[in-house]
Amino acid sequence: MIVEVAGQAACSRDVHVIGLTGGCYQNKLLTEKTAFLLRQAGFEVLLHAAVPPNDGGIALGQAAAALARVANR
Repeated sequence: MIVEVAGQAACSRDVHVIGLTGGCYQNKLLTEKTAFLLRQAGFEVLLHAAVPPNDGGIALGQAAAALARVANR
C-alpha cells in the first residue's frame, strides 16, 4: 500500500524521492521491506541516519520542508 500511495503522489507532483519517517519506521523489518519495494518501483529512498525517525525526526523534516518552501519563493 505504501508503494501504491507513493506512486500516486509521485505522478501528481513529479516526485522521485521518498523519505521514510515517523515512529513506524523505528521497526527495522518494516523500514527495510518498504525501502526495498520503493527502490524496486524506481524511487530514491531517504532513511534516517543522524536523527531518529520518531517525533524529533518528524519535527526536523517539517522545519526543512518549511525552509525549502520559503527559499523557493
